Amino acid sequence: MKLSLVRHGQTVENSSNIIQGQQPGELSPLGILQAERFASHFTSLAPDSLYCSDLKRARDSLTPFLRERSDTVVYTPLIRERSFGVLEGKEGQHYLNALQQAQQSRIEFRPPGGENFEDLSERTRKFLDGIIAEHLGQHVLVLSHGGTLRAMIAHLTETSLEELLRTDLHNMSVSTFSLDSRGEVCEYSLNDISHLAGLDDGGRSSLGVDAVPPSPR
Repeated sequence: MKLSLVRHGQTVENSSNIIQGQQPGELSPLGILQAERFASHFTSLAPDSLYCSDLKRARDSLTPFLRERSDTVVYTPLIRERSFGVLEGKEGQHYLNALQQAQQSRIEFRPPGGENFEDLSERTRKFLDGIIAEHLGQHVLVLSHGGTLRAMIAHLTETSLEELLRTDLHNMSVSTFSLDSRGEVCEYSLNDISHLAGLDDGGRSSLGVDAVPPSPR
């Protein structure tokens, strides 16, 4: 089985360091270019199944890829970004302040009305287990969000979420996994942005808070 995990393009909120969570999000001009570049570079890609977050920024990132194609896409809330509850729409510093006040780790901290990374990990684990069981032996493309993809990758590679939170996943990057007949990962590559060469930031968002703001150092 081949599994391609794609992060959405840069959003206005990413470049402005705004906490998005499960808000729709609007692709920035650069994000639109990233989505177009992904579509043109992977025009011959023929996944057997396509899954996409139902949030606007993810759907818009997949739209260029779907032009002149007849692929059926499953848009699902199961692979939305982590919910940041009352912090959504605020600047990233609000998250850092709340995290410090709670005196919890980034994995444990659950904003009021939102999810923590343990919640997200459980949600994405169920999604992955489901598609692996259903599509073993096929090629599946999943377009989602930075935090959500990190949780998936942690599950697939048996890596701690803390380590994955320190791993770059650029906007419109592609991470690829090969799974054997038992559904176990035999090889993988992370954060391929070769298709974004020449764009202003090489696919790197202006950090933003799509998933997790930086920890103060």
